[in-house]
Amino acid sequence: MVKELRNARKKFEQKLAVDIQSNPKSFYRYVRSKAKSKERVGPLKDSTGKIIDDDSKMCDVLNDCFASVFTTENIESIPEVTQVFNGDDSQLLNK
Repeated sequence: MVKELRNARKKFEQKLAVDIQSNPKSFYRYVRSKAKSKERVGPLKDSTGKIIDDDSKMCDVLNDCFASVFTTENIESIPEVTQVFNGDDSQLLNK
């Protein structure tokens, strides 16, 4: 029974390896399932120093943190776009 289980697992893993190009998602799902520990985010401190462990509130804290490091672009100073494509319509990419 144990030998059959090992052979079945070996065949399954070989199939995952062969199919990795066409189906990488299943390979990485299997690898993650074998991980000894699951990574978890939190608890976090908010801007006032309060400990946050609620998933929704932790999302808000992370969003605030990420948003604080980005700037809003001044759309008044965007340069003018110039046409560089010189081909005919048959060479255009279709949407």
